[in-house]
Amino acid sequence: MKFKMFDRVFDIRNIDYGNPKLSPHTKQERESLSIYFHIIGDVTNQFIKDNLADHGTGNIYRLNDEGIEVKEYKLVNTSSTHNTNPFDNKTVYDYRFDLEEVEELEIDRLILGNLDLAPYSYEEEYIEERDALIITAKIKITEKEMQELDSLHEENFYFDVIRKGISDDNLKMRFGQGIWSEEDGTIKQELILIEEKYDEHSSRMDSPHESTLTNMREMLAQTKNQNDQLMQLLLRKELISQNEIDKIQKESEKQLRTTMRDFYKVKNLDEN
Repeated sequence: MKFKMFDRVFDIRNIDYGNPKLSPHTKQERESLSIYFHIIGDVTNQFIKDNLADHGTGNIYRLNDEGIEVKEYKLVNTSSTHNTNPFDNKTVYDYRFDLEEVEELEIDRLILGNLDLAPYSYEEEYIEERDALIITAKIKITEKEMQELDSLHEENFYFDVIRKGISDDNLKMRFGQGIWSEEDGTIKQELILIEEKYDEHSSRMDSPHESTLTNMREMLAQTKNQNDQLMQLLLRKELISQNEIDKIQKESEKQLRTTMRDFYKVKNLDEN
């Protein structure tokens, strides 16, 4: 069986098949196998060692009889032994590569609650220690769709997400904070979606920016206190009525989500 790796084709005669792995993304079985091969010479061996990292996420392909790539694998473990050839003084290196089949995660539609969206960029990451998925997607939407996303954000902390083309299973997820941009009436929105299971063991110390967030909370608290004191001063001086204060507070609550969104607006989403 032929495998393509390190930009070379290897004819592999010795293969062990292990137990299939269940994909955390699709819940489908992925092939698991070990291949054995040898190379000759220190230069080639050093080349292999220098390029191992390039295959940790893929780029190892099984070829059919016509030399066409039919499956992609990633390198999960490697080991080697060596001995010196007494005839030409070249070292022979025997390698074992443990491989796992790589999935192609091609999204068709991303359904959030009742919203049906078509990402133009999509990635999802499995966080093994949390047994949870995190999705990062980019979409182009209208102002109306943006408002519908805002409504979903406000009404449901966790909501159903279906990844059409990858899996029809419902995932309970929540929003992370994504950036966005607008140009010529087109809104580009980054969606960060975090599976509910991720939060089950989370704590304040999970955030690498906790000290920054603490400072921001203190500054916001101080601003709120100053605003409250200003309102009371205007009220005492009879420059404003209690009804007017109540109206200002009510209107500010309506605009809260819009104002918060402005913190995450960038010039061009695809250039960040």
